[in-house]
Amino acid sequence: MLAFTYIPPDVTAIQLRQWRPFLFRAIIAVVSPSARQKMARGKELKRILAQNALIENQSSLDLLLCLLFDQFLNKDGTLSRLMMLAISLVDNLRLNKPLPVDVHMMGPLTPGFGKASKDPVENTGKRYLESQRAVLGCFVLSSIISSYYAQMDPMRWTSQMEEGLRANTSSKECPTDEAFSYQVRLQLLAQRAGQVRENREPNHQHPTTPFLSFMYLNALRGQLQELRGSLPPELKTQGEFRGIRLRQNRQNLIKYSTLTHGRLKFLSRTHITSISA
Repeated sequence: MLAFTYIPPDVTAIQLRQWRPFLFRAIIAVVSPSARQKMARGKELKRILAQNALIENQSSLDLLLCLLFDQFLNKDGTLSRLMMLAISLVDNLRLNKPLPVDVHMMGPLTPGFGKASKDPVENTGKRYLESQRAVLGCFVLSSIISSYYAQMDPMRWTSQMEEGLRANTSSKECPTDEAFSYQVRLQLLAQRAGQVRENREPNHQHPTTPFLSFMYLNALRGQLQELRGSLPPELKTQGEFRGIRLRQNRQNLIKYSTLTHGRLKFLSRTHITSISA
């Protein structure tokens, strides 16, 4: 489970359709009972995403959440392209970094910049946690897809994302926030371990020496042990957190056993079942 969005149990399908129309469409497509229906709805969802994100140049949290859910409808090479589009939305919305000093220059470039939101969720203090869940979910998915397909670079980790993760960890709004925070931490370690491996490649622009790789790897192991030690008892029995470890093979390359592309289809089991008709 990768709970990058939270829909309160008292939110009805009608309310969700009004507040998050793109997300609503994505959820309906993901939970379609038949494969044929899911394929048809997924194709229509891609058309809608292309129309709004590319042709009409729209940027919104709703559109970002829709893109993240759409990852679970794809089993081909389009995953990387859709993920890059999701990362571009995060950058455009400035969800992973503070606004620049010359913020006035962004107005003409961003549709709807400066306009009041009609979404009641957007105008409450909960918007920050909601947006940070989406950003952190985008990071985890991009890291997994980048590692599996090697067709794109993963989303960069920023200090603002670190702040969002801390806020998410201490949040009591969503029952799955704590587990989600640990998933993000684990994937961050996985990404850094992967960077150690890439830096060891002979064709790398600035290859890392074996000694530096060894020292950095030991630091990662220490962080992993600390993370494992802080896991609450109820999380240690969950599939995502059982047997997590850093391993070295004969070539001294790092492999990380946590979330993999093969399990993407299981990650969409969030609170969508709590939506009432």
